[in-house]
Amino acid sequence: MCSTFKIAREVIDELVDKKDPFTLENVREQIIAKNGVHRVAAGVTTKDYLDILEERDIIVYDFSTMKYYNVSVLEETRQENLANL
Repeated sequence: MCSTFKIAREVIDELVDKKDPFTLENVREQIIAKNGVHRVAAGVTTKDYLDILEERDIIVYDFSTMKYYNVSVLEETRQENLANL
């Protein structure tokens, strides 16, 4: 895998692992800051990769905030709210 592609994938994976919400703009800024490109592989853009993660229920996109959220964090919050009922 090309190292510039690897940078993009690592940036996205780090943001997902942090479990804090992030935007596509955050992803793009961090990739450029690390001299990466907006592709994780030949023919696969960063947006495509985020869509794949969303299809696999790893992240979810909230249109109202325009941010991606880690699904496990949302599930933890849901469980805490149910416990407090």
